[in-house]
Amino acid sequence: MPDPTQSPTTARRLAPTAHHRGALALLAPALALAGCGREAPDTVASTAQGLTVTADFELDAPVLEPASTLSGEVSVAFNGTEHLAAWIDTSGVVMVTRITAAGVVRDPQGVVLGPAATGTPAVASDGAGFLVAWTTPTVGQVRAARLDAAGVVLDPGAFVVTASAARTATPVAAGSAAGYLVAWRDGRNAATTGLDYFASRIGRDGAVLDPAGRPVLVAPGDQANASVAAGASGWLLVCEDAPSPDLRFGRLDASGAALDGAGRRVAVTARSRSAASVAFNGSNYLLAWSDRTSSGSLTPGIYAQVVSPSGAVVGAEANALVSGSNGTTTLASDGAAWLARGRIDSEFYSVQVASTGVATAPARAPALPDVRGRLALSGRGGAAGYLLVYSARGMNPGGLRIASDGAAVGSAFEMNFRANLQQTPGVAFDGTNFLVTWSDSRAGAAGWRARRVSPTGALLGASPTVLATVASGLVAASDGASTLALWHDVVGIESRTLTAPITPAGAVGPATVIDVGSGITARYSPMLIPGGGGYLAAWTSWLGSGGDGRYAVRAYPLTAAGAPRGAAPVGLSSAGRSNAAPGLSFDGANFLVSWVESPRTGSPSVCNSPVVALVTPAGDRLQATPTALSPTTCDAYSTASASDGANHLVAWTSPAGVFAARVSASGALLDATPRVLSSIVSDSPTVAFDGASFVVSWRRGADATSDLYVARVSPSGEVLDPGGVPVANEPVEESGPRLASTGTGRTLVMYSRRLSASAVRVRGRFVTFDDAGVTDAGPHDVSPIDSGAIDSGAIDSGAIDSTGSDAAVTPDTAVLTDRGTPTDSVPVIDAPSPDSGASADAGAPAPPEEEGGCSTAPSRRGSPAWAMLLGALALLSRTRRHRRGAGVAHRVAEAHRGAARETPRQARAGRSPTRTS
Repeated sequence: MPDPTQSPTTARRLAPTAHHRGALALLAPALALAGCGREAPDTVASTAQGLTVTADFELDAPVLEPASTLSGEVSVAFNGTEHLAAWIDTSGVVMVTRITAAGVVRDPQGVVLGPAATGTPAVASDGAGFLVAWTTPTVGQVRAARLDAAGVVLDPGAFVVTASAARTATPVAAGSAAGYLVAWRDGRNAATTGLDYFASRIGRDGAVLDPAGRPVLVAPGDQANASVAAGASGWLLVCEDAPSPDLRFGRLDASGAALDGAGRRVAVTARSRSAASVAFNGSNYLLAWSDRTSSGSLTPGIYAQVVSPSGAVVGAEANALVSGSNGTTTLASDGAAWLARGRIDSEFYSVQVASTGVATAPARAPALPDVRGRLALSGRGGAAGYLLVYSARGMNPGGLRIASDGAAVGSAFEMNFRANLQQTPGVAFDGTNFLVTWSDSRAGAAGWRARRVSPTGALLGASPTVLATVASGLVAASDGASTLALWHDVVGIESRTLTAPITPAGAVGPATVIDVGSGITARYSPMLIPGGGGYLAAWTSWLGSGGDGRYAVRAYPLTAAGAPRGAAPVGLSSAGRSNAAPGLSFDGANFLVSWVESPRTGSPSVCNSPVVALVTPAGDRLQATPTALSPTTCDAYSTASASDGANHLVAWTSPAGVFAARVSASGALLDATPRVLSSIVSDSPTVAFDGASFVVSWRRGADATSDLYVARVSPSGEVLDPGGVPVANEPVEESGPRLASTGTGRTLVMYSRRLSASAVRVRGRFVTFDDAGVTDAGPHDVSPIDSGAIDSGAIDSGAIDSTGSDAAVTPDTAVLTDRGTPTDSVPVIDAPSPDSGASADAGAPAPPEEEGGCSTAPSRRGSPAWAMLLGALALLSRTRRHRRGAGVAHRVAEAHRGAARETPRQARAGRSPTRTS
């Protein structure tokens, strides 16, 4: 088998988009997109806000293991050089991977095409590139995306093929040098003829030529389970025809006109036929099906029929290929003959079929281990053979190379791998470099890791440092001279909080236990900030037993070495209140602690309000009771804060959007009316001061395509970027942002990106506001952000051959871990685990839902084209003296983009604070 380490490996990325700094450069494509019928990809409109965003980066090469997230069946097509397999994972994301003719998996982690999909995607090739089509949960919508021969996604976010009365039935597709055809079950005639097949031609340039759809088969009864093939100058579609059950086919010419009206019966004699498949050999079509009727000279089995491009049957009406019941078949052609492969009577078969439709060498095939679901075949025979795809173990796309004569070549292999789970990032700046922390679930070596990153984006050190192997939340902070890590763990029935120093080179010193409690005081959400010659640690504890307890905020002053300054943590929250994760900032004299306070569980009137309290470096409270930031706010999720050395800015999120208020060093509320940063449902706020302005980031939206936004607030309280601007908005979920700044205008945003149902990776981007009036920390050593880039990892995943063996670890190549049959899920190390000890939680309930969870609900977006257009117009009229005018234009753009988003009502009883920063 080929050596995967020798195969050329390139991270799958989208076609690059030029990063312009002019309004006219942005305006031209915006006008083009606004005027077309297809949706434009969701892009980062950074230039319109004077914002520069670098391309994202990873912190470590992924460690791969077979995934177990397949939902439905696998489809495949061949472009003459490589195969493209497509499937939908359990999170509803459309995934694809390329496989060479030699069986090398080119994209082990898969490439994401789009979210919110159902059923089985269809794949076709035009002889060079590919097209993938799928159904969305939105009734009546089929979407598609193209990939070029190099696997580059040409339609990020996909485009709409039809939004007619189509049902959520699996589309089918075929391609040729003339373009593609996508067909689907359509219910527009449900009251008369039932469910029919309609289709649209799609040009090789992606143009939808028949947006309303053209009829292929409109006949009484419901048609279903179609197969389609491209001929020399048109297409042929065959499907099951109810209520017979029988088969019917129809042809379309090159212009898309139906040639057979209500279609033609496959055979005159009515029989029970199903599971049809069709392929073209360059001259004629071969139709194959399963016949379950036993009568006359025909017995149950797999039969075939040759049909000419004119629709005439060539030769016998039914040629027996394999006898048996309950059969399925899939076809491919080498340009002269065909190969049929499938199951019958629970056994596998492989049959060569001559151009006359007669079986030349029927044979039973050996059983394939753990092969389930529908089989699909692609290829053109010859020396390259074919590729058979299927569901391996019922959980993962699998493949097997097939020789031209139908014999298996080599061993079966799996085609999708998941990277070790990374999440809950945190970031700190020590005056020279950034330190990023995250939880890592790699097999056999799970724990919390850290890596230093330079202000120019260089990864420092040969590999990440392991900080703790068992922790329920970890965070790090630096005062410029020392760096400290803080985390919780559980030993037996004891819940502990620990610290450890980290050297500038990234080495970890010995851990110190700073506080111990019984299991009923389970701890969550550690936070840490330097100040006053030491640090202030804060966290949330569960106090009480079962439903009679509450979450409470605790703070503990520490020395620069991480030792306690007092005898015990200081209680901050009000008695009888449950409280969410704390936020921390230091103004040069005192600390400000912020959190969300609410009545205890079971209260008839729940009001989650953001509050603050001042704490001295010695741990003394300066206020008897917390100060409410917005007495009218009753649905806050979580808070975050930062200081410019004079005042604090506290930000919080809710279903109504993102809000902020300034608090003076004396604790006075400076903004009686909170500043509105965004009016779209958001969560996970984080704040940093970049030397000129406060930078606030948050997760906007609450579905599988939530994005990350930023906005600045001046020290005087002016919102400089109303509505915010996106910094990460690919068509997958991005969540949990955390910020740290150099203090000279350059800010690092770390966050989690969900690539598939089981693949979550921590990514980073640098943001710089071009008009901040401060000196940049250094040159960008990464390319500007590409619009909507979805790849399998900023560090190339490497290629995997069909042996499934461990690949050698080489630079820019993923590490493969062969663990045999994986479990269905990856252990999540950062999840709060009050019951991880023998009797750790003594009845403590599970914490409230984390803000950064994943949902498979469909995204509801406005037109990105209009957002881009309005952003460009804003830039044309914008000067530094007219910032407010540009903000108004952007608010209009944001309102258009977000107006259709549903605002889910989230739980009011406090959110479990499991985030760290």
